[in-house]
Amino acid sequence: MVLLGSLHLIHTGNYEEAINCFGYAISIDEDYIDAWNDLGWPTASLKMMKMQNYALKRH
Repeated sequence: MVLLGSLHLIHTGNYEEAINCFGYAISIDEDYIDAWNDLGWPTASLKMMKMQNYALKRH
């Protein structure tokens, strides 16, 4: 699942699907460090995009 999440992120930019894949891997094994680590990238990117869209709408 972590590999699938990475593929979604790298090749398609589909942050939501990448987050879902990493979350699924974590739900199977809460100690899966790679999944926790990789979850940070799409989460931060998605949050940044939402913040940018909000800022653009305000100005």
